[in-house]
Amino acid sequence: MSMKKLTLFAAVLLTCLLGTLAHAEENGKTQAGVTAAADVKRVHLRLKGGLAVGGSLESVTRVVATEGGGSASDPVKDPLIPVFGGGLQVDVETMEYLSIGAALAFSSWTTELSDKLELGRNSWIDADLTLRGQLGFFDGAFDGYLQVPFGLTINRFSEESNLSSGTRWGHGLGWNIGALAGVEVPINKDGGAFVELGWTHRDFTHTSQGAFFGTPAELELEATSDQFVANVGLSFSM
Repeated sequence: MSMKKLTLFAAVLLTCLLGTLAHAEENGKTQAGVTAAADVKRVHLRLKGGLAVGGSLESVTRVVATEGGGSASDPVKDPLIPVFGGGLQVDVETMEYLSIGAALAFSSWTTELSDKLELGRNSWIDADLTLRGQLGFFDGAFDGYLQVPFGLTINRFSEESNLSSGTRWGHGLGWNIGALAGVEVPINKDGGAFVELGWTHRDFTHTSQGAFFGTPAELELEATSDQFVANVGLSFSM
């Protein structure tokens, strides 16, 4: 998926989310009246773990020679096997139905080919900002929400993968964006449990110094991935 399409998708999703929240803010008050400001929890801590399934890693390796031209490989698409991970998120309620927060997540991933070659699992670290809109249903029996995380991704290949490729790629840097829909059920006045489903996209680049037929060159690897996501977790109000 191109950067232009992703930007358009995120803009449309965010517009719909904010429009829904604005409508709910204006019309969603019940006969009980407005909740007292002192009773509204303003900060939430969320711990989650889950799986990402489906999708593939599509990559292109380029050789950019310091002198003269370079070359690039054909795109390689390698199916991803289930990715597992977890994360921590902190939300601050900016209005009754909208929260803004930050999240840090770790994921362990590999592809079908790497798994067959026993190259170990690689890792993603995502540092995101989050926009979250939620609505209560059935007198607070549960909350439904939509969430858009977006931010930076750091990729680290396993030692076995670096040895297999003959190149030490170091850490790759890129970005990610996602869309999640979830349900949260209160356990007590200070916490709850939630489950969420969605989609996430990552795009990252690695560079390494090397040689191309004896000429100093910069090696560049660009990779993208898309997967469906399922998470479960606990939330704590502070």
